[in-house]
Amino acid sequence: MTKHALISASFLLFGFVILFFSLRSSSVDLLQEPTAHDQQPLAKLFSGDVLPGNPLYALRMVSDRARLMTARSSQQKKRTYLEYSKARFHTAQTLLERNELMLASSTLAKGLIYVGKAVGIEEGIGNDAPHNTDDIHAMDSILRGYHVTLLRIKPLYRDADRVFLDQLLSYEESLQNSVQSFISRE
Repeated sequence: MTKHALISASFLLFGFVILFFSLRSSSVDLLQEPTAHDQQPLAKLFSGDVLPGNPLYALRMVSDRARLMTARSSQQKKRTYLEYSKARFHTAQTLLERNELMLASSTLAKGLIYVGKAVGIEEGIGNDAPHNTDDIHAMDSILRGYHVTLLRIKPLYRDADRVFLDQLLSYEESLQNSVQSFISRE
């Protein structure tokens, strides 16, 4: 068994353990007739429709981590980070529609961390190597969406709680500055 296969199998086993305990402690009655919202939970899991608070969310997170651990190149990791940041952004939008401000904010923070990791990979390429312009423009677009959303939700927080949003905006701005420097090199 290769190292990557062993890591993947370990994460999968860990995911099933988390899923077992999540379902066991869940308030969801698995014997009741599923509603339209609950249809095809495993299909939703891999399409990104499972929100935090759902017992299947833990399995999704383990699946995401396994994909990152088994990525064969830094380019593949960077694209996976960008994909995850987009998914977290859309999840946060759904949570905001449901008036779950704190959960949406923490989801936005996680998404920004993923963008930051992608930017870090891009910075590691160096000035002499060619940069993937599609990835750079994807980072720019993603960060613009985060910026608008963070500014939109900032007034919903009390003054004492806005420090968290200010930190997120500052981090987003530093990432945007890095991305703009990539764009200026094109």
